[in-house]
Amino acid sequence: MIQKITPPPEQNFTWLLYGCVDSSQMKNGPRMLHALKRSLQEANIDTYGGLQYQFTEGGEGVTAVEIVGASCADVHTWPECGAAVVRCFACGDKEAQVRQFAQNIIRRLQPTEVYELPPQVLFIEKPMSVPQSWIKIAVPAPQSAVG
Repeated sequence: MIQKITPPPEQNFTWLLYGCVDSSQMKNGPRMLHALKRSLQEANIDTYGGLQYQFTEGGEGVTAVEIVGASCADVHTWPECGAAVVRCFACGDKEAQVRQFAQNIIRRLQPTEVYELPPQVLFIEKPMSVPQSWIKIAVPAPQSAVG
Protein backbone atom coordinates (compact mmCIF):
# COMPACT_ATOMS: atom_id res chain seq x y z
CA MET A 1 0.00 0.00 0.00
CA ILE A 2 1.32 3.43 -0.98
CA GLN A 3 0.85 6.05 1.68
CA LYS A 4 0.43 9.67 0.66
CA ILE A 5 2.90 11.94 2.41
CA THR A 6 2.21 15.64 2.71
CA PRO A 7 5.45 17.60 2.37
CA PRO A 8 6.08 20.57 4.66
CA PRO A 9 4.90 23.88 3.24
CA GLU A 10 7.46 25.61 1.07
CA GLN A 11 7.70 29.34 0.81
CA ASN A 12 9.52 31.27 -1.87
CA PHE A 13 10.61 34.87 -1.58
CA THR A 14 11.96 37.01 -4.41
CA TRP A 15 13.20 40.59 -4.35
CA LEU A 16 14.18 42.80 -7.27
CA LEU A 17 16.82 45.40 -6.42
CA TYR A 18 17.35 48.49 -8.58
CA GLY A 19 19.98 51.19 -8.37
CA CYS A 20 22.83 49.06 -6.99
CA VAL A 21 25.71 51.47 -7.54
CA ASP A 22 28.80 49.31 -6.88
CA SER A 23 29.06 47.49 -10.21
CA SER A 24 32.52 46.12 -9.34
CA GLN A 25 30.94 44.22 -6.44
CA MET A 26 28.19 42.91 -8.70
CA LYS A 27 30.78 41.58 -11.20
CA ASN A 28 32.79 39.69 -8.59
CA GLY A 29 31.56 36.11 -8.11
CA PRO A 30 33.54 35.26 -4.95
CA ARG A 31 32.48 38.55 -3.28
CA MET A 32 28.82 37.96 -4.13
CA LEU A 33 28.94 34.40 -2.80
CA HIS A 34 30.57 35.66 0.41
CA ALA A 35 27.93 38.40 0.79
CA LEU A 36 25.16 35.83 0.22
CA LYS A 37 26.60 33.40 2.78
CA ARG A 38 27.21 36.08 5.44
CA SER A 39 23.71 37.50 4.96
CA LEU A 40 22.21 34.06 5.52
CA GLN A 41 24.38 33.27 8.53
CA GLU A 42 23.58 36.62 10.16
CA ALA A 43 19.89 35.67 9.87
CA ASN A 44 20.59 32.38 11.69
CA ILE A 45 20.07 30.30 8.55
CA ASP A 46 22.39 27.30 8.33
CA THR A 47 24.57 27.19 5.19
CA TYR A 48 26.08 24.05 3.66
CA GLY A 49 28.08 25.23 0.67
CA GLY A 50 27.75 27.42 -2.33
CA LEU A 51 28.75 28.01 -5.93
CA GLN A 52 29.18 31.09 -8.04
CA TYR A 53 29.44 31.68 -11.76
CA GLN A 54 30.87 34.76 -13.48
CA PHE A 55 29.24 35.40 -16.86
CA THR A 56 31.55 36.42 -19.70
CA GLU A 57 29.12 36.62 -22.63
CA GLY A 58 26.08 38.86 -22.85
CA GLY A 59 26.92 40.80 -19.71
CA GLU A 60 29.23 40.81 -16.72
CA GLY A 61 26.82 39.54 -14.09
CA VAL A 62 27.19 36.87 -11.48
CA THR A 63 25.00 34.09 -10.14
CA ALA A 64 25.72 32.87 -6.61
CA VAL A 65 23.82 30.01 -4.93
CA GLU A 66 24.05 28.79 -1.35
CA ILE A 67 22.52 25.56 -0.04
CA VAL A 68 20.74 26.26 3.23
CA GLY A 69 19.13 24.09 5.91
CA ALA A 70 15.66 24.64 4.53
CA SER A 71 16.37 24.77 0.78
CA CYS A 72 18.50 27.33 -1.12
CA ALA A 73 19.14 31.01 -1.67
CA ASP A 74 20.59 32.80 -4.68
CA VAL A 75 21.48 36.17 -6.10
CA HIS A 76 21.72 37.10 -9.78
CA THR A 77 23.30 40.41 -10.81
CA TRP A 78 23.07 42.63 -13.88
CA PRO A 79 25.78 45.26 -13.23
CA GLU A 80 25.11 46.93 -16.59
CA CYS A 81 21.58 47.70 -15.30
CA GLY A 82 22.53 48.24 -11.64
CA ALA A 83 20.06 45.49 -10.78
CA ALA A 84 19.95 42.21 -8.88
CA VAL A 85 17.42 39.53 -8.06
CA VAL A 86 17.61 37.82 -4.66
CA ARG A 87 15.63 34.65 -3.92
CA CYS A 88 15.23 32.31 -1.01
CA PHE A 89 13.21 29.10 -0.88
CA ALA A 90 12.40 27.80 2.58
CA CYS A 91 10.51 24.86 4.03
CA GLY A 92 8.56 25.27 7.23
CA ASP A 93 8.05 28.43 9.22
CA LYS A 94 11.17 30.41 8.34
CA GLU A 95 9.63 33.66 7.15
CA ALA A 96 11.16 35.86 9.87
CA GLN A 97 14.66 34.47 9.21
CA VAL A 98 14.25 34.81 5.43
CA ARG A 99 13.11 38.41 5.76
CA GLN A 100 16.14 39.15 7.97
CA PHE A 101 18.37 37.57 5.32
CA ALA A 102 16.78 39.86 2.72
CA GLN A 103 17.47 42.95 4.81
CA ASN A 104 21.08 41.81 5.25
CA ILE A 105 21.78 41.26 1.55
CA ILE A 106 19.88 44.42 0.57
CA ARG A 107 22.05 46.42 2.98
CA ARG A 108 25.15 44.95 1.35
CA LEU A 109 24.07 45.66 -2.24
CA GLN A 110 22.83 49.19 -1.43
CA PRO A 111 20.00 49.53 -3.97
CA THR A 112 17.89 52.66 -4.25
CA GLU A 113 14.69 50.67 -4.86
CA VAL A 114 13.55 47.21 -3.73
CA TYR A 115 10.45 45.29 -4.79
CA GLU A 116 9.11 42.08 -3.27
CA LEU A 117 7.64 39.91 -5.98
CA PRO A 118 4.49 37.80 -5.59
CA PRO A 119 5.25 34.15 -4.67
CA GLN A 120 4.10 32.85 -8.07
CA VAL A 121 6.95 34.74 -9.81
CA LEU A 122 9.82 32.24 -9.70
CA PHE A 123 12.07 33.50 -12.47
CA ILE A 124 13.06 36.83 -13.99
CA GLU A 125 15.06 36.66 -17.20
CA LYS A 126 16.30 40.27 -16.96
CA PRO A 127 15.18 43.23 -14.85
CA MET A 128 12.25 45.04 -16.42
CA SER A 129 9.59 47.56 -15.63
CA VAL A 130 7.85 46.85 -12.34
CA PRO A 131 4.21 45.67 -12.46
CA GLN A 132 1.86 47.36 -10.00
CA SER A 133 1.27 44.05 -8.19
CA TRP A 134 4.89 44.03 -6.95
CA ILE A 135 5.31 45.54 -3.48
CA LYS A 136 7.87 48.30 -3.01
CA ILE A 137 9.63 47.93 0.34
CA ALA A 138 11.78 50.29 2.39
CA VAL A 139 15.51 50.17 1.74
CA PRO A 140 17.66 49.78 4.88
CA ALA A 141 20.44 52.24 5.66
CA PRO A 142 23.60 51.64 3.58
CA GLN A 143 26.53 49.60 4.85
CA SER A 144 30.04 50.39 3.68
CA ALA A 145 31.43 46.90 3.05
CA VAL A 146 30.18 43.72 1.41
CA GLY A 147 31.75 41.50 4.12
